[in-house]
Amino acid sequence: MNVKKNYFDTPVEAQRFAKNLAIFTKTVVNISREGNRFVVFSNSEVRPKINIKEVEKKSFDAGFNSGVQYQKTKYLEERKLHYCSLPDDDLMKIWEIRNTLRLIPEETELIRELIRKGLGYPEKPEVF
Repeated sequence: MNVKKNYFDTPVEAQRFAKNLAIFTKTVVNISREGNRFVVFSNSEVRPKINIKEVEKKSFDAGFNSGVQYQKTKYLEERKLHYCSLPDDDLMKIWEIRNTLRLIPEETELIRELIRKGLGYPEKPEVF
């Protein structure tokens, strides 16, 4: 590890230099005191660069995805209540034209589950 030492008479000068050195070289910087002088140590370790925009985007996406998941769950609950209130004939008609309705996969699974219950089949066949 290549350590560089820079000496200063006042702590303000040392802090200013250390701050600028850390910003421009992206290295780890330490300040210590030797006698009546201040020493700024800089080694060759490069700090990992943190992209703030990327971190903000990831946190925004996580929040957005959880909001979307909540809305999707709410939508599926409402659709389940609607499909449960339909007569069996209407539910079978919806099942027959499901490909033209452009249903989301979870909604198709919901209709399949309700039809299975209506026909007396198990909710989901077990796969071995």
